Amino acid sequence: MRLARVRIYQQSIYSHSFHRHILGTFPSSSMKACLWLCQNNDYCRTAAYRPSEQQCYMYEENSYVGTISSTTDGSIVLAFNLCPIDGSSQEPASICFGTSSRQPVSMQTVMNSLQLIKQYSNIDTNGFVLSPGEVWVPSTSSPLITVYSFDNYLSIQSVTSGKLFGYFDLDSQMRPIVAYGGQGLYFSWLTTTIDNGQPFWTPCISVTGYIVGLLENMNLINIYNQSNGAFAYTINGSTNTGSTSYRKFACTVHGQILYLASQNAIQQVSIASPGGTKIFTSIFNYTTNNPSFITTDASKRLYSSCSDCSSLNKTFILTTNGTVLAQWPQNLAFAQGKASKYKYYFVTSTVSNILSFYEY
Repeated sequence: MRLARVRIYQQSIYSHSFHRHILGTFPSSSMKACLWLCQNNDYCRTAAYRPSEQQCYMYEENSYVGTISSTTDGSIVLAFNLCPIDGSSQEPASICFGTSSRQPVSMQTVMNSLQLIKQYSNIDTNGFVLSPGEVWVPSTSSPLITVYSFDNYLSIQSVTSGKLFGYFDLDSQMRPIVAYGGQGLYFSWLTTTIDNGQPFWTPCISVTGYIVGLLENMNLINIYNQSNGAFAYTINGSTNTGSTSYRKFACTVHGQILYLASQNAIQQVSIASPGGTKIFTSIFNYTTNNPSFITTDASKRLYSSCSDCSSLNKTFILTTNGTVLAQWPQNLAFAQGKASKYKYYFVTSTVSNILSFYEY
């Protein structure tokens, strides 16, 4: 039986924080109907009912991850809480499930108890994306994305991107933006290459309509408009406060805050607007090691590791203020976790091209 407490915010709207955390918009005749749609979805933790549209907007992320704002149009936000009412366990330090058969558990206990379910060798990829029920894994040797199902961890389809994959991100419609071979950024939904000839590290997409491009050979961050690919502005990491000597290797965005896998540290900086001095803040230090990736989940945890640091041999799961929630005892080329209302999934890839699927 599924269990959840729901807090109802009248005259409110919800703005999600991460671009791929919207599950969809569904016809709904009432707030109660919207509530049940979210309750019966394995991944829904927040819903917003808009009576003027008779639509139910459903989101994967917990409501504290995004923003609840006042409105006067009769809209209602439904904030689900799967954790105990006594507050003994709370996200993101713990994982709370939507069933009485699974008690809340700390992130470190989860990592200590993961079971390897499926493994593939010779998977040459620079990363992957977890969507509800699926894992999207692009190849670096072809323009194909292989999609695996969480139901059985088998390949269920292949999707063509139009370009040979390098570093990449996928938008909310699972369309890729690719940084490949020093040939700029390829926007697949526009079939257009931006800044051809520029080498980029991993690009990332914001929910506010920006594309972030980390230039490979300079300490620059270029910001583009997602809708048309137009250049918006540059953040110079060499001159802005708190960023001296930090190169930027990978990124993810929550709301208007950019989180960076930088030289020796995980950093954050606002991308709310151009102009002025951008303050880079280091939230977690790797000392002499360079983190190679940064990913996130629907509870606003950050995942990061240093793929070629033999002395470190850890992957970290962090809060966005840098608190370590858990560690995985292995350097990884890429990793990300995702929780449904029944399970926690942890997907990893190594520098030796092994793709692994774990469950708790």
